[in-house]
Amino acid sequence: MNLENVSYIHQLFRKYLDNKCSAEEKQLLLNYFSSKPNEEELKGFILSELETLDMGSAEDIHPDANLETVFRKIMKKISRR
Repeated sequence: MNLENVSYIHQLFRKYLDNKCSAEEKQLLLNYFSSKPNEEELKGFILSELETLDMGSAEDIHPDANLETVFRKIMKKISRR
């Protein structure tokens, strides 16, 4: 995938997180991430977003647990299609 497409997918992901995706954009994003090779990219997007959140003190942060929780939720939505 070229850099332009990755940038577009990342923009759609941000819109998805902000609950601003159209139905078509949401479907495109979920279709993209339903591909096994794109799961790592999805995890990278999730980790990037988790790093930008104010998650309290360092003792409260469990990025791997948060990543898996968010990843499972998105994959559950994908599997419902």
